[in-house]
Amino acid sequence: MNITRNITRNTPCPLRAALLALLVPSLLLPPALAAPARPAVAKPPAQAPGAAPAATAGGALPAPWKESDIGKVGVRGVAHAAGGTWTITGSGEDIFGPSDSFHFVWRKWHGDGRITARVVRYQRRDMWTKVGVMARESRAPGSKFADVLVTPDKGAEMQWRAGDGADAQTTGQTPSPAPFWVRLVRAGDTLTGYASLDGRHWQPRGKATVPMAEDILLGLCVTSHRNDAVTEATVDSVEVDGG
Repeated sequence: MNITRNITRNTPCPLRAALLALLVPSLLLPPALAAPARPAVAKPPAQAPGAAPAATAGGALPAPWKESDIGKVGVRGVAHAAGGTWTITGSGEDIFGPSDSFHFVWRKWHGDGRITARVVRYQRRDMWTKVGVMARESRAPGSKFADVLVTPDKGAEMQWRAGDGADAQTTGQTPSPAPFWVRLVRAGDTLTGYASLDGRHWQPRGKATVPMAEDILLGLCVTSHRNDAVTEATVDSVEVDGG
């Protein structure tokens, strides 16, 4: 109330009355009627180095596609699709040996079929960073599988695991500068891999016998070959069909 005391002592009477009429009601307002404080702007949580970026709005995978981290991954993977272009990030130690560690975008499939995709680009985290297409019996780390992959330094290759928990096998590599096409065909227990520079002229990359159940998973696989960081890959022209 020091303000009103000073007005009373030092201000002529007519002016004093006018000032007090304006000032006193606002000073007597209860706290509940005071102007509310501006809320603080919430800051987004900091993202750990090497962490996978969050999926963008509207970036959900189209049905019936799903995604999973397979095995023990150091950084969670994520995938989204928009306009026929797929963006997939994944960490993981490798797809090889008796068990795997990677990010898998998959759909259920029954019987024979094939999956084709074009690997547009990907980050080189290691000379064995891998991006490609895969047929897999289950999401278990040691599941039977076959795939056709591209790598930054070792070229394109076909890999497979013929028994649960068995060591994976591979064919020789061939140069695979991105963009590069990969295809995997299943006919019974026979899996055949192909690679192409243009999506029209295909070269066989290998053939293997992998006895799997009729119901399997077909999809796209990404491993950074470094469990502390993800690789981001862009893939398009994804087709899954029978025969």
